[in-house]
Amino acid sequence: CPTRPGWTITAWNAMRLCHPGEWEITRLERDQIQWSDGGRPALELRWTLHRGRYQAEKVGRRFSRRARRKGLPELVAWEVPPDWRSALPRHRVSGFTWRRSGRGGIGLLLYCGTCRRLTLLQIHPFLADQPDRVPALLMSLQDHPDGPDMPLSLFGIRARLPAGAKLIRYRFDAGCYQLLWRLRGLTIGLHRWAPAQVILASQSLADFTGRQFQIASAEATAMRQNHHPAVEAAIRPGARLPGLFRSLFTEQI
Repeated sequence: CPTRPGWTITAWNAMRLCHPGEWEITRLERDQIQWSDGGRPALELRWTLHRGRYQAEKVGRRFSRRARRKGLPELVAWEVPPDWRSALPRHRVSGFTWRRSGRGGIGLLLYCGTCRRLTLLQIHPFLADQPDRVPALLMSLQDHPDGPDMPLSLFGIRARLPAGAKLIRYRFDAGCYQLLWRLRGLTIGLHRWAPAQVILASQSLADFTGRQFQIASAEATAMRQNHHPAVEAAIRPGARLPGLFRSLFTEQI
């Protein structure tokens, strides 16, 4: 977000948003992100692929019925401000409001005809009281990659993946992140361990890699990538891999 000082980018599973840097991710699912500011919910995104012809009124009624069944506040149709709507020129946009205990929020339903993704954007009371921030947030929203790469940016991770990669598994544990994607029969994995100073205090990067993936030292090559130590190795199909990775050769995904 070069034009917004103090803002940063979250990119997850083909969804991308630029937002204030003080926001923290407080909920993350395969198709959902929620950000909070100082413990107060600010913004939430949920998305899915919409099949068939998109009819905003029909989808809105379905959301209202679902909210009533779950005992949620009543959803009331709301006219989206022109500057909000103009920030989303590639989307069909409809809005609603909700109120509970004297406080209210705003919701937007966004439909992209290019990727057929339907996104529910919920603006919680904390952000609803700062409507001047919303157009910049909406303008930065991307619900599908524009080119051959798909960015990944969250929890200190910065990576680019092929646009067609499908997220199949993910884990964010303290000191250990593991993410797996599938692309045309291939599996792409991203693994992050921390803190590096502790992990590598008594072993080399090649030794650590070998133990994690059961790679013989003769199959691993030490190298440098972007001026940092790295290890390159090829794992033979059918090789014995620990835990999560071994199941990739035995389970149908």
